[in-house]
Amino acid sequence: VNFQDEKVNLMHIAICKLLSEHGYYDFDFIDEEGWPHWKTNKDVPKLSLEKQDLLIKKSAVKYFTDSGVEF
Repeated sequence: VNFQDEKVNLMHIAICKLLSEHGYYDFDFIDEEGWPHWKTNKDVPKLSLEKQDLLIKKSAVKYFTDSGVEF
């Protein structure tokens, strides 16, 4: 796995973590290499790309605020 692939995988994990707070993903397991895996919750409504982008941004701010990071 090259650096670019790991970067994409890391971004996917971050998005899954952020959107899990809204019920879009559920944590599934951690694999033998230590990577977390998430499964999609099929019961949640689909969002437009615009709304997805806004939800991810708001969720990221909340995540860092809740973690004690000051902006």
